[in-house]
Amino acid sequence: VTVVHNARNKWSITRVRNVISTNLYGCLKQLFLLKKKNRKLKTLLSIGGSKYSENIGSVLATENGRQNFAQTAVALLADLGFDGLDIDWEYPQNDVDAQSYVSLLRTVRAELDGLASKLSQPSRFLLTMKLNEMDRYVNFWNLMAYDFTGSWAAVAGHQTNIFPSKNNTASTPFDAEAAVDYYTKSAGIMPQKVVLGMPLYGRVFAETAGPGSPYIGSGDTYDWEAGVWDYKSLPRPGAVEFCDQEAVACWSYDSVNRLMVTYDTLTSTSAKVNYIKQRKLGGAMWWESSGDRTDERSIIDSVVDQLKLAGGDRMDSTDNMLQYPFSKYDNVRNGFPNE
Repeated sequence: VTVVHNARNKWSITRVRNVISTNLYGCLKQLFLLKKKNRKLKTLLSIGGSKYSENIGSVLATENGRQNFAQTAVALLADLGFDGLDIDWEYPQNDVDAQSYVSLLRTVRAELDGLASKLSQPSRFLLTMKLNEMDRYVNFWNLMAYDFTGSWAAVAGHQTNIFPSKNNTASTPFDAEAAVDYYTKSAGIMPQKVVLGMPLYGRVFAETAGPGSPYIGSGDTYDWEAGVWDYKSLPRPGAVEFCDQEAVACWSYDSVNRLMVTYDTLTSTSAKVNYIKQRKLGGAMWWESSGDRTDERSIIDSVVDQLKLAGGDRMDSTDNMLQYPFSKYDNVRNGFPNE
C-alpha cells in the first residue's frame, strides 16, 4: 500500500484535558511513525466526503473562500505531516460548481508549490473534477467505482461491477467501464492517472430474490451503518457466494432469509486487476482498509501482490515526505527523533 487517506476524522488529534503540549500525539503521530518505517508510504488528508460536503459549494463560490480553504488546508498538511490533500467534494451540481472546483485546485496547487519551494528538499505534494481543466493540477484521480446501487435503488443490484450485465440489465444500473471511458476518452485523462476504487464493504438488500429483483429494506443487523457490512464480516452465516463473470460482480445470498449482499471478493478483485492491466490504469484504491480481512482472504494483500507481479509503474516507489519545518508541533518539526 503506497497511499493512506486520513478521512475526515475529527478525533485524530489526541486532546488531554488540562495538559498543554507542543507535540502531536494520537493517530496522526502513528501515521508519521509509519511513514518513517516505510519511506514509500504517503498519507493524504481527505477533506469532504459524503457526510462533510454540505457547505463546500458556498465556501468555494468566492475567491476569498477558495483562498482561505487553500491556505488552511495546506497549513494543516504542514502542521500534521501529510504528503498531500484529497479534496472529496460530493458532489458538484452544475457548471458553476465545476468552475469553482477548477479554481480551487489551481489555488491549492499554488499554495502547495509555495510550501514546497521553502523546503530544503522540495516535494511535489500530492493533490487528488470540468475534468480536463482540472487534470493539470492533480497527481491522480481516485475513481470511486462503487456505491452504484444501495438502499436508495428501485431493485436489488450490484454496487461495484466493471461491466453492465447483458442477461440481467436491471442489476447493473451503472458500471465502472463507462466511467473509465468518460475519463480517458471524453475528458482526455491519461489512463495511468486513473486509480480504480474498490469497496471493502457490502450493501444489503432484504426480502429479495436476488440481483435485479424487488427488495424490502436493508435488514436489521449491520457493522457500522444501516445496510452495510464490512468485507471481513462476509459472507454472513447461511449465505452462499455467487459471481457474474461477465459483469465482474459478486454477491452473497441467503435463500432462507432472502438476504442479498453485493460486494467484492477475491474472484472479482482478481478480474479487476486484469482490467487495470488491460486498460493501463494507475492502480487500485479502497474504501476503507479497516473493512479488509487479515487472513489469506485479504483483498488488499491479494491485489497488491498481483499488481507487483504485473510490473510496470502501478506501485509508487518514490519516497514520502518527512521534512515539516513549519509545523507548530515540536515533534513533527524534528521528525519524531528516536521514535
